[in-house]
Amino acid sequence: MQPRPAPPRPAAPSGQTPAQASETQRRFDAGMAEARALAARHTASRLSARELQAELDAIRERHGFTELRLVRSGRTWVVHARLNPYAELPLPGAQQVDAGGQTYEVFATGGGAVLIARGTQKLGITAGEPERSRVAAVLRTFFGDAEARRFEARRPGSDLPAPSAAETTARRILTEAGLAAEAAPGAPPPPTPGQAERTVIIYRGTTWQVSGGVPGLKHDLGPGLYVSPSPRIGAIYAEERRVDERTAPGSPGVVLATELTERDLGRVLDIYNDGPAKRSWEDFLYNDRLVKTIGPALAERYAGGHEHYFSLFSLWLQKTGRSLGQYDAIIAPEYRLKGPQMVIRNRAIIDALLRRAQEAARAVDAAGAPPHPGSVR
Repeated sequence: MQPRPAPPRPAAPSGQTPAQASETQRRFDAGMAEARALAARHTASRLSARELQAELDAIRERHGFTELRLVRSGRTWVVHARLNPYAELPLPGAQQVDAGGQTYEVFATGGGAVLIARGTQKLGITAGEPERSRVAAVLRTFFGDAEARRFEARRPGSDLPAPSAAETTARRILTEAGLAAEAAPGAPPPPTPGQAERTVIIYRGTTWQVSGGVPGLKHDLGPGLYVSPSPRIGAIYAEERRVDERTAPGSPGVVLATELTERDLGRVLDIYNDGPAKRSWEDFLYNDRLVKTIGPALAERYAGGHEHYFSLFSLWLQKTGRSLGQYDAIIAPEYRLKGPQMVIRNRAIIDALLRRAQEAARAVDAAGAPPHPGSVR
């Protein structure tokens, strides 16, 4: 077998004498040799990102690099090195997972096993462990015994107590690590092989002035971006927003439409479509002694408006062991307009939805005069 030819050396940086360029190249080669040795040790010892950067800083100082730093490349790290020549050194074996506002490092250790690390906390998991055991182990290691016990107290298939934010993060870590956990209650099941994911088109009736929502507005179901799977409801809101006194004169109402898969919506609480959550919500409205006549009046006449709606919804969440923070989206009745509404609570989902939104209809005055109730077209 013939040896591979050596890669060409970078050209001498402009403004340097041959002797200076030779010295620059020598320091660069020596530093990169140390960086490669560090990469090999990282693969064997599972160094954290913080530990890697500390050692790279020492190499940079020793050899006079202008840049020697870890940079994310997809889900892995590479080392960016610059002294005048420039190079990238990939670091094999480590995958970066962003979940719950933290970065976790996942190392494949062979035989389907992985090591999950966050700072100095580390957990080894094998592919043969039961899925519930994996979730509990991640919760216990990174979120504490109380979170693990809360998860273990819920019977498989039950939605009470509702999944905590920590449980959702733990499931996300395992999924990204290739050790997919079973879907949490409230999350849609993954599609079966060969089956296309179900999609839904959601509509937002608004004006361009407030197309992204009003920060802090609680409305019926708490803060978030309000949309509806009903084009009729989207059209009504577009017309109402157009004639609102806070809307700039002449601004059209618009209906924005976005097609999403069910999994795009994340963790969903649905009290509109038939299911245990809907039945629990309706039983609360009509039969709970604390609600008395307020619940039926809300459901039948929207009496009390969004203040009563949000108060009753918050009380129901508390009584059923749920919280707003456990869900990315909530589907519920729009009692005033007699149809479905949805609030998107997750900022990343909102941003993705608005980036993909297309104008589906517009509410304008036919003569272009100052706004007054007109038609959507």
